[in-house]
Amino acid sequence: IDVFDRDANRWRPRLSGVIYTDDGKIFARVELIDKTHHTKDVYTLEALEALGWDSEFNAAGLKLTKEDTVHLVRPWPIDPFGRASRHTISSM
Repeated sequence: IDVFDRDANRWRPRLSGVIYTDDGKIFARVELIDKTHHTKDVYTLEALEALGWDSEFNAAGLKLTKEDTVHLVRPWPIDPFGRASRHTISSM
């Protein structure tokens, strides 16, 4: 469909932040993370909507829909709790 869809299928999307303002605006940041937990790209909610993605927040996370394609973007921890990744250890 577009560059976001291509990359969201290649890497893992992560909801890294959401801000709700008093006047009802929502700001969000979506990161695309590779297998070594490196950030490959970053999108704001505004940028995703400019690409034609419809957004909906629910208890599961951020649901992005465009045509017949749906991506559910959820927050998740980058490092395994209590230990460093293999990539981090090997770079020490």
